Amino acid sequence: MKKKFLLTIMCLLSAMLVLTGCSKGVAFHTDLGEFHIVQTLLMNPYHTMQAKEGETLLVVRMKADGEFDESRFKSYFSAEDGSSVAVANINGVDYNCVAVAVQGKASSKSVEHVLVFQVPADTAVGTSITITAPNQQPVTVKIDK
Repeated sequence: MKKKFLLTIMCLLSAMLVLTGCSKGVAFHTDLGEFHIVQTLLMNPYHTMQAKEGETLLVVRMKADGEFDESRFKSYFSAEDGSSVAVANINGVDYNCVAVAVQGKASSKSVEHVLVFQVPADTAVGTSITITAPNQQPVTVKIDK
């Protein structure tokens, strides 16, 4: 009887791990298509990018939910002329996306699209923030790391 109970518990735990491991993240609607925010983290530096003094980098990792026009990725989320830019709002203050990146090969299913924001250095892990794509409604996430 104990063995059956333990086996049932182990099966349930395994199923929970599989389901949470396959979680897509928070849905993020854009004019380019659907993305899922899979992680938000604070770091400095991020690859070759260094935050200004008193700031750190908020890195938002996303996965596309299908194909989209990759050539529009940078101009949509971080246009150089400021005409189209994603915004992170932390404690009522907006921060524009300052850079974008693609990690992995575009043809690979493991490719991630990244938005980078410069935010105050005292921003804490666990803080609830909103991320807003141009012309869209904000999405609330917590900073993971």
